[in-house]
Amino acid sequence: LDLKGSRLKNASLAEVANYLSPDVQDILLDLQGCRSITDTGIKRFMDNLIDNCDRSKLSTVSCLLMGTKVAEHSQQACEILDLEEIAQVRSELELQERKNQIKRLMKNVDQGKTAIASFKRLLQSNVEVALHGVLGEQGFIDASHVEWGIHSKEMAIAFDQTFLKVLLDVGATIEFMKRPEAPPYSVLWPQEGPDRDAESRSYKVHHRHEAFMDLLAEKLKEVQPSGRRAVAALLLEARTGDLIRAALPSASSKLAFIYAAREGSRECVSSLLLTSGGLLTQVDDASWDDEDLALCSLKDAREAPRGSAL
Repeated sequence: LDLKGSRLKNASLAEVANYLSPDVQDILLDLQGCRSITDTGIKRFMDNLIDNCDRSKLSTVSCLLMGTKVAEHSQQACEILDLEEIAQVRSELELQERKNQIKRLMKNVDQGKTAIASFKRLLQSNVEVALHGVLGEQGFIDASHVEWGIHSKEMAIAFDQTFLKVLLDVGATIEFMKRPEAPPYSVLWPQEGPDRDAESRSYKVHHRHEAFMDLLAEKLKEVQPSGRRAVAALLLEARTGDLIRAALPSASSKLAFIYAAREGSRECVSSLLLTSGGLLTQVDDASWDDEDLALCSLKDAREAPRGSAL
């Protein structure tokens, strides 16, 4: 396949693999000088080549990648591959793709560009991301990976309505704090809908103590039919100035489970058990601040709810 110097895009390269006969034994793919081809394109070509057809007759694949945007070490690795080596290269290319997503987000944030699009792509590649900050103001994304040699340096991003909608779209569990280092007083978590897909997902909110219940808890059911942008707007209305924390991809929060059990919500406890895929056990042993004790009309910490949900 002589595609040298062409303007071939990643998506088109991936499609090429689908047209190769299952009888082919050796493939020479010349992409030298194809400036649009990246690690992602080569990975998708390999994926389609192996996954979409019986390749038992395939002996070798050789990719000439000088002059492309494929990482140099990947260029060398793809010069000649057998089936076993293809599996290894696919894994390495997937890792490189994730690195590139993090670097792109870091670059956009550093240059003050809109980072939402690159943040979405990062989440789609299943990179583990942690975030924390002040709702309605500025927050920080941490996508550091020691084994990858990548350090995000806590990328700053606005925790506005657009950003919150992205978190809701991907099913984030969000914990709320009133003060730095304080335990979460409330948690918003996703509940799978009847179709168990992203579109039918809704959200529930529970609190460490019923005294923390607020506008968000009252209005959440009302606004959800209007969509996640409306839920994000409600979050900003009710909780602007609160500290929030989340990790992606996230399972249902164990704190939500504890708070739901304390409030006696059988429906929510049942759904959390189903979503988690197993019994959840966690002790809420964080201390209560004097400020929170006073807010909840508790005389001292001995009266404050704590301990496992079960």
